Formats: sequence, structure tokens, C-alpha cells
Amino acid sequence: MKNLRPIDGIFIFGISYLLSVLATAGISRFLSARTVTLISIVILAGVAFFLLKMAVGQPLRYVGVRRAGPRLILYTILASLSIIVPVMSLEAVTLFRFKIPQEIIDALNEIIKARTVPELLYVLLIVAVGAAVSEEFVFRGILQRSLASRFGAWAAILITSLVFALLHTIWRLPPALILGVFLGVLYWRTQSLVLPMISHFTINSAAVIALFVAEKRGEASMPLWIREEKPAPIWMTVVSLALFFVFLRAIWRQGAPTVAQTEPSAGVLAVAQEEPSRAAPAITQEEPSAEALDPPASDARPKDGETP
Repeated sequence: MKNLRPIDGIFIFGISYLLSVLATAGISRFLSARTVTLISIVILAGVAFFLLKMAVGQPLRYVGVRRAGPRLILYTILASLSIIVPVMSLEAVTLFRFKIPQEIIDALNEIIKARTVPELLYVLLIVAVGAAVSEEFVFRGILQRSLASRFGAWAAILITSLVFALLHTIWRLPPALILGVFLGVLYWRTQSLVLPMISHFTINSAAVIALFVAEKRGEASMPLWIREEKPAPIWMTVVSLALFFVFLRAIWRQGAPTVAQTEPSAGVLAVAQEEPSRAAPAITQEEPSAEALDPPASDARPKDGETP
């Protein structure tokens, strides 16, 4: 299986995002914001999948769509839930200093706010399932992995996370950057794209469900930190962070080795096939000794009473 060069990964990522934006720009005035978002997600993932298939031949295998153990899945969900409180507190501080324009807030609410259960399920399909699958596929599976082959894992995680944060509105840059780093580390350590997808789904689902409950009960009944109007209590943030690092450590201990340790490059395989070790020919080509060819003299002479 081929490896993507950084320039190839950047090209696939850029073309996929550009086509998803251009394809939906002309229909946004005719369709609802949710439908446009769904179409954009499908185009993003579809174009990226097609281009990656042309480049490497096996896109799902390349990005690491493989099974994860039940413990890793459980730790991933728990770590994702634990990081929500600290991230929301940081977001509240960020929004206090940098106000999001009201038109952007209204556009986001039009997509993620649900008033009925069927509407909630539709929003979860778009924002939780669709966004988790498509974004993790292009960000972590394509961009981060291709950058890691040239610049190393940590540089690739930071670059990808910064791009991820910038594309999720600049007003929420710090919290989105932290989430991006977490998702990148999760992918790098476990070598499974399924786990970042599960984490992304968990975080987005929690946000959508919290807004749904607030819509039902009234926003005034929700704590200020859930409404992102002020940080969560310090004790809650500290406990959440402690739990997050406990679960992250469990993921780290059970995570798979890095790609470099488990999947040798094509050059290594070629050398192994073309240049067998020197010890093997010495054993197989060594001429047997005369003793091994000729039987002992005592065995060669016939015994008394036997014909030669």
C-alpha cells in the first residue's frame, strides 16, 4: 500500500473542501441550512474518498478504519465526556473577550437547535454522525497522516489541529484547537480512525442534546456554564480534567504502536525481499563435509557371513 506525500494529502484535503463549499454555495438560498450542511458533508467525504482511492488504492485501510477493542471505545467515550467541561469553560472565557457576530450564532442555531425528537435525530445524523465521519476522514485520516510521514507525529498533530480550529470559526480557536490535538493524539496512538470518530460523535452529540434540553426547559433554567456565559466552577473543571487524564492514560497504555513500528515502508520491504540476510545463504549454500557424504569405514565393510 502506497503512502501519501504531504503535498498529496494537502491537495486531496484542499480540493475536497473547496468542492464541498462551491457545490453548496449556489444552493444555499434554495434549501435549508441543515440540508445544505448534509450535502456539503457528503461531497467532502465522497470527493476525498475518490481521490484517496486513486492515490493509494485502499482508502479505508490507509486511514485506519479498523476495529477497536471495547475497553478502548469505553475509555474514548469517557475521555470525550470529561473534556467537555474544561473546553466549555475555555470557550466561555474566549467568547467573553471575542464576541461572535449574531448572524453567525443564528446560522449555527438554525443547524443544531432541535425542537422535536425526530428533528433531534435528524440533527444528530448531520452534526454528530456526518461531521464526525467526514471531518475525521479528511483531517486525521488524510491530512494528519500525510504530514506525519514527512514532519513527524507531533508536528502533524499541531498543524492539522490548527487548520481544524481555523475552519471551525476563528472566535472559537482555543477550544477547537485543544479538541483537535486530543483527536489527533487519539488517532496517532491507537492507529484507528474509528476512535476519533467516536470521540467527535460523542462531543457533538452532547452539545446538540444539551441545546435540545435547554430548548425544552428554557435556557434560563440551564447553568450559565452550559450556556457558555461564564466558566464552570473551578472544582468541576479540576475534577473533569483529572478524569480526562486518567482515561487518556488508559488509552495511551492500551493504544497500538505507531505506524513506523507496525507498518514498514515500501523501501524496507523492497530491501528485505531483494537482499536476504547473509547468514541464511551461508547455511544453505555450505557444502556438506566428507564425513556426511561417506559412511564410516566400519559400516562400509560387509560383516562375516554376509555377501558384499
